[in-house]
Amino acid sequence: PYPIPSPSSSWAYPYSWFWNPQSLPTPTIHRLLDGAVAGEHLSADLSAYHLSLRYRGRSLPHYDRDAPATNPGTTRVRIVCDLIPQWPIDITLVGTTITPARPDRAAVGVITVEDVLYAIHAILQKQITHEEWHRLTPAQEVDVARAYTRRYKAYPPVESELRRAGVKRVDFLGKRVFFRGLTWLAPEGGFERLRLVVDSRDDS
Repeated sequence: PYPIPSPSSSWAYPYSWFWNPQSLPTPTIHRLLDGAVAGEHLSADLSAYHLSLRYRGRSLPHYDRDAPATNPGTTRVRIVCDLIPQWPIDITLVGTTITPARPDRAAVGVITVEDVLYAIHAILQKQITHEEWHRLTPAQEVDVARAYTRRYKAYPPVESELRRAGVKRVDFLGKRVFFRGLTWLAPEGGFERLRLVVDSRDDS
């Protein structure tokens, strides 16, 4: 609610203020996730077998991992990627229970930096269906198959396991599997929305 001046402070606010109240501050993205600030976002290979979060060559400390992803904090966010618009990434928090589920999560009441990267990685690591494969053009099939082969060969200790797991959503990104931040989109359906920016280079 807007403040209501008492009789003793009736001149504290211009009369026009009540008809044109100040707008709320524009929400911001944590600097480690902000794709609009070059060189400041953290580094992560979204195709990796195990997700690793780094900033300027070092593992990201827990106080940064558990920092709110946005300001003000949010409990519902949808992340979309222009390369794979068919798979939006929805993150919801009820109390301290988050979806997609994340083991050993700190009891933080808003979506955190690590929540965002964990959800992106988890959703991209899902196996695709036969129907999704058959929607590809022949040229796309070649590109995705190459990405799949490149991904499982990158981890020799678990190469056979990854090969048996088949094509995953991340393979639809081709070589552009490195996190480059998030940018704001207009809200939709009760969700704040962010665009995932990816690149083919690892600049960590």
